Amino acid sequence: MDNQTKSKALSIPRKIGSNMVAFLKNYVDVLKNMHEHHRLYFFIHAFMLISAFLMFLVVIFSMI
Repeated sequence: MDNQTKSKALSIPRKIGSNMVAFLKNYVDVLKNMHEHHRLYFFIHAFMLISAFLMFLVVIFSMI
C-alpha cells in the first residue's frame, strides 16, 4: 500500500466522526424547529425514535 492510499484510509474515520457531529447538530436543529412549528410531526417522530431504540434494546438483550 503506498503512502497516499494509506493516508486516505487513515483519514476515513476522522471524516466519519466530523460528519457525524455535523449531522447530529443539524438533527437537533431540525427537532427544535419541528417542536416549535409542527408539534404533531415532532411527537410522531419522537415516538418512532423511542420505538426504534426500544426495539434495538430488545434485539440486543435477546442475544445475551
